Amino acid sequence: MQYFGSLTVIADGYSSKFRRHYIKHQPVSRSKFWGLELIDVELPRPRYGHVVLSDNAPVLLYQIGTHETRVLVDVPDNLPSASLKNGGIKSHLRHVVLPSLPKSVRPSFEAALDKGVLRSMPNSWLPPTTNKTLGMVILGDAMNMRHPLTGGGMTVAFNDVVLLSKLLSPEQVPDLGDARAVLKQMSKFHWQRKHLTS
Repeated sequence: MQYFGSLTVIADGYSSKFRRHYIKHQPVSRSKFWGLELIDVELPRPRYGHVVLSDNAPVLLYQIGTHETRVLVDVPDNLPSASLKNGGIKSHLRHVVLPSLPKSVRPSFEAALDKGVLRSMPNSWLPPTTNKTLGMVILGDAMNMRHPLTGGGMTVAFNDVVLLSKLLSPEQVPDLGDARAVLKQMSKFHWQRKHLTS
């Protein structure tokens, strides 16, 4: 089955399979967020997000359910305390991160570590670029990324959708098959969204 359209929108996320064909910059990652799910943790302030700042990289804590709290630990690449030689990421989390957490959080954090379900994702940065490909628009993390600690990803994504819907509205571009008109609007898009990107 084949489908054809006047405009192709690519929004396939941080691991985009199409980005490298259309954007000269590629994401740069200098750290990873390692995630754990804490059960029945006693947060300093329930139902609020927490950023734990210490001599180590930041740690985020936020409730995702009545009993569940997500913790994301920023671990810079090539950190000696997280190396395999020193016991790996679990050892780093147990011996470096755990002591820096609020005392009420430590038992749940340690229990989650013992359970052993660790997930990670790269903290990537990708500067925005002006779309110059006729008949195509690249959006979201496929086009621009910032460190998730900023919390700006979803704000930028929602703003992009609102802005793009205005710029490509039938009043602005009566025919999405008019690739030159779309490209002209994409140049405006690039500059109008700039204040939210990083």
